[in-house]
Amino acid sequence: VCFDEDSNEYFDNTTGRAAEDCHETWYTKEDYQQFRSNVRANIRQAQQNQDSTFFKSIQNLYMASRQVTYVLEDATDLLSEKLQAKLAQLYVSEDNMDMIGMEYHVVAAIKQDVRQQRQDIQVAVYEIQQEFDQGAWTLPEMEEELYESCLNHTQACGLFSQLLAFAQQKSSEQTCC
Repeated sequence: VCFDEDSNEYFDNTTGRAAEDCHETWYTKEDYQQFRSNVRANIRQAQQNQDSTFFKSIQNLYMASRQVTYVLEDATDLLSEKLQAKLAQLYVSEDNMDMIGMEYHVVAAIKQDVRQQRQDIQVAVYEIQQEFDQGAWTLPEMEEELYESCLNHTQACGLFSQLLAFAQQKSSEQTCC
């Protein structure tokens, strides 16, 4: 990576604020440490409560995403109206709202599966590149094979993310209106 230092633009501080005023609008190191501590505590609590509706719902959503064996662009196609209504309740509680973005850490099986998928992608890409180097593929064929192989390994996570986003959207619609 190279940066073209000649293209940098410099701007003067026209806000009238001095560096000493930054403590009013910027988080401190201690604030970030407290944020991290709170997140870790929330994750530990969620992990310990594996019988909770939240834990089971997250686990079931991921497993449903993993079972899709065909290309699917819209994960909500997997949901019945009943399941959509259930998902809309997933993030209604304050505790569950605090878990947004931490779902991957809550269910250990998801974390392990994602780690395995990363390794599988690396193996698949390496094998495809080796086959290309041996003349088995043309460049366009290799690109298509890479695309399809990576999609195959990553689709479950993409669908899972879509379902979580759907749940968050529906929950926020219920709490705000």
